[in-house]
Parts: sequence; structure tokens; C-alpha cells
Amino acid sequence: MITIQEHSIEESIIDKNGWVLDLGCINFSFAKDLKEYCNNIICVDPNPNIDKNLIPEGVIYESVAVTHDESLSEQTFYIYNDVQGYSLLNPPKDWCVLQKTITVPVTTIKKIMEKYSIKKFELIKFDIEGAEYEILKNLDWSLSKQYSIEFNDFRLMNI
Repeated sequence: MITIQEHSIEESIIDKNGWVLDLGCINFSFAKDLKEYCNNIICVDPNPNIDKNLIPEGVIYESVAVTHDESLSEQTFYIYNDVQGYSLLNPPKDWCVLQKTITVPVTTIKKIMEKYSIKKFELIKFDIEGAEYEILKNLDWSLSKQYSIEFNDFRLMNI
């Protein structure tokens, strides 16, 4: 087991030709380091300030948010004073200061799998500032061999 950008993964079970889903990829650091273990990485983040020049070669970037709700096509996205804290959630007692809201397109993990003809992910990394809770409550756990999840309890986002 190794740690990449604060995410623990079991690298020995990753098929180099399989697929990894990086949810919350703001600066692509995780994807960049993971390229050593997997050739096919999809990075997902709706942050409008992402520098597309930072996308590592061979990495697919989707500028959308991920939700559990198949019926949604867009959702409110909250922009805070801390770029690491942008989220689909706006907790009432957050220490981050809300700057503005925008509307972003959304998708689901299953729709991403359909789009790229993926049967199963090698790894799904969640770093989506509280939005992971609803997805995890509704997740088909057979979609990936392993998961690495950052929880944001310190921001009072634990629903």
C-alpha cells in the first residue's frame, strides 16, 4: 500500500491498462503521480478556475461535478475564499467564506462508465468537499476494485 497526495491505495491490484476515476482533481497532482500505475485516468472537477495547461499527458479531464442523482443535468456550485473548498455543498457553519455561486453541469459515475465503455474502475478517488456522502450512500460498490475517500468533517459537511 502506498500514499499518493494524501490518498492511500493498494497499487499492486491496479491493472496498468485499467481505468482510474479521480473525483476532485483541482491541480492534477494525484493523476500525475498515479500515471506510474495506470495509463487511463479520468479527472473530474467542475472548478471553473482549473488550469487546463496542467492536465498531464494522456489524462482525460471532464469539467463537471459528480452526483448520485441520475435526473440532474446541472447543480449549484459554491465558490469559497479557499480554492480547495469549492463544493456542491454550502454548510451553514463552514469556516470558508462564500464568494459566489455558479451553475455547473453534473454527471454520475455510471454515466462516465458508459461514456468511456468502462466495466469496472481500478480505483475511484473522492476528494469532492462533502459531496461524497450522498454518492457513497447510493453507490454500487462493485463499480471499482478500491476507493480512496477524503472526508470533510472539519468543515461540518458530514450530513
